[in-house]
Amino acid sequence: MQNNLKEILKKNLILQKLRYQLKKNFLKSSFKFTKNKLNKFDLLVHDGKYDDAYNYYFKFFIKKKQYSYNNFNKYLSLSMRLRKKEKKETYEHIYKFNCWSTEMYVFLLNNLNKYELNRWLDLVLKNDLKFLKFIKKIDFYSRNKRLFVNKYLNSNLSEIYVFIKKIIGAMYFNDMQSNHLYSFSILENVVHEKYINKKSNKKLSKCAIINLDPWTQSIGHFYYIDSFIKGVILGILDYDEIKFSENPRSIISNYYLYKKYDGFLKKTFKLNKKKYFYSYPNMDAWRLKSQKYSLAHKLSYKIQKKWMDQKREPIVQFSKTEEENGKLIINKFLGHQKWFVTLHIRDSGYRFRDNLWLDTSRNSNIRNYKKAISYIYINQGLSIRLGEKKKNLLKFRGFFDYGSSKYKSEFLDIYLISKSKFNIGTCSGISYLPIIFNKNRNILTNMSIPFFINAPGSIGVPKFFKSTINKKYQKLSLYNQFNPPLLFYGNKNLKSYNLTIEENHPEDILLAVKELNENFNNKNWLNNIKKRRTFVIKKSKNLFCNNRIPLPKMFINKYKNLLN
Repeated sequence: MQNNLKEILKKNLILQKLRYQLKKNFLKSSFKFTKNKLNKFDLLVHDGKYDDAYNYYFKFFIKKKQYSYNNFNKYLSLSMRLRKKEKKETYEHIYKFNCWSTEMYVFLLNNLNKYELNRWLDLVLKNDLKFLKFIKKIDFYSRNKRLFVNKYLNSNLSEIYVFIKKIIGAMYFNDMQSNHLYSFSILENVVHEKYINKKSNKKLSKCAIINLDPWTQSIGHFYYIDSFIKGVILGILDYDEIKFSENPRSIISNYYLYKKYDGFLKKTFKLNKKKYFYSYPNMDAWRLKSQKYSLAHKLSYKIQKKWMDQKREPIVQFSKTEEENGKLIINKFLGHQKWFVTLHIRDSGYRFRDNLWLDTSRNSNIRNYKKAISYIYINQGLSIRLGEKKKNLLKFRGFFDYGSSKYKSEFLDIYLISKSKFNIGTCSGISYLPIIFNKNRNILTNMSIPFFINAPGSIGVPKFFKSTINKKYQKLSLYNQFNPPLLFYGNKNLKSYNLTIEENHPEDILLAVKELNENFNNKNWLNNIKKRRTFVIKKSKNLFCNNRIPLPKMFINKYKNLLN
């Protein structure tokens, strides 16, 4: 099955490339023969030249007032993703359309004051009062769910559900992780539960169905699966049973890990034929036993910490055969070294053409880790790189490029994480998997815009903002101005703020690794780092940005002037 899945993924990648090239050729030919500027605009977007596409549309359509409804929405989407500061005339254009648009709503939600936003809503939803009344008070109704249900959900359930889902989809696509997304996620869960349980009531046993799309489509999402299951077992979340959905529409990023969780669910939650109250929880808002909701990203930290404090075993367990095979392969890597760390440095290549994605500020260069790798080697350790296959990756002493080796497998990816002394990583999904194995001492490096998962007992080294004007590092408090924590802040987008993001200095990574390694068995470690300065410096008003991680001691001493 695993080999079949890999074959399917391989074919999918080929199809993606083929579809991309065919569409590119079509748009090129269309523009060549028709000189239709919309074809040129679509070609620029398709080719990942987002800045060029934005400027082209502004020049030939916005300025000349020759835009259409659909393409204007594409323009607004680019504006949000590129973090452009729109001129007054853009808002005037929006009002001229005088009709509802999900993209327009999301754009205005994050750029207008409440009065102006409500004025627009009154204009475009005057004939849809049921939507108008609750969308004006979305945060209020997310806190008063019973009132929302009684007022709006006696009819038009499917219509309201689709309406909310479209808004959430637009927020995700344009990376608008605002507090409003959390509110919409709560109501999405409420509406969907009402829709699929029309003739049921909440007195029945509650069964959570974990939808494989999107819960398993990225490796980091398994952290949320793990946290959700533990939350139910600990009696924190308002469910009695859990099962996976069937027939995912998206790729399962690690089929081995999925089968482990699927087996655990079937063994632990033995669903019988009696009727249940079903729910499809999302990955943002989870319902507690108190019937209140909590942000999944923040709640996961508390669930994992409680699980570790109670000294419970990890959900993912290896069979005797898996243990034997895993140890046999690891011994081939280690040679004379006595221990190892896993190393995952995010870069482009995992997704198709993801070098064009706008969240590349999370990427880093493995060259900056050479000093830390040498230190680990001198202390009888080995650094094992996780990730995808890379061509011409640097080779140096104490470093094993497992990701490009013949040994790579979905099983060994997970086994290595579980057996490493600690993990050194960047802000990507693999860096959060050690937590599911109760490994609470790890290092996050090259942290950028502060949407990350805090791990109990770990420390983190943030990237610096650097001014393109005076070439000086900026205070870390500057991060608080970028609210909400939008993943699409890359170096290109930051140009409009006269900023670049600078990667960690090799010496800073080395000192962080040295500090954790020397204190790895220190019983007071957890208490000591609780008292430290953290990244982010101040508590953000944005819910998605409230995870904070202690800074390394050397970092605090070395960059005192940037912490004040």
